[in-house]
Amino acid sequence: MRFAILVFLFLAAIPGSAQACSCVQPDLIRSYREVTDVVRGRTVGSWVVGSNTYYAMRVKKVFKGCTTVDRIVYLTTPTSSATCGQELKVGKVYLITGDETPSSYTRPVFAFNICGFNKRPKHLTTDERAFLRGRPVECNGSFVECADGSSLVSCFVDPCQVSTCATANSVCEANYCGGCHAEFYDSSNNAACYPWP
Repeated sequence: MRFAILVFLFLAAIPGSAQACSCVQPDLIRSYREVTDVVRGRTVGSWVVGSNTYYAMRVKKVFKGCTTVDRIVYLTTPTSSATCGQELKVGKVYLITGDETPSSYTRPVFAFNICGFNKRPKHLTTDERAFLRGRPVECNGSFVECADGSSLVSCFVDPCQVSTCATANSVCEANYCGGCHAEFYDSSNNAACYPWP
């Protein structure tokens, strides 16, 4: 009996090789800044290839990136939640923050996982909705228009030249959607001095 207990204790002390997904869920602002594409759309199909699940999504709104409304894009995520995969339901609308990834498909493929800010739009707060509507849509380094469909405002002076933020080492970025706004971010892409004036 004592031998069985010793064997059990020895086996219990051996670290397992399985690893679980571990990440801190970022807020919308940080996730938006760290990915290449942010879109809202409806999933219209899914399939599995190897250890990844793919979803086809019809884009309904572009907040960041070069894709267009009504285009079908593909989303890819690990199949297992242990490797940070996120399951979506076909036929539902989602806000996806992802990175465009090279693929052999003829459509854009965005990689996403549970460590990003991906959720049903109906669960967005009022502030999150306002943040998205007030974004300049960036494509290949150029700002095309504002996410709410309005044009960029022309300002007499760069708002970052006349605004300050008390957060050390914060970086200012001008936003010309809906006015002349100075937005500040820390080195981890978190909003500094938020809400912005």
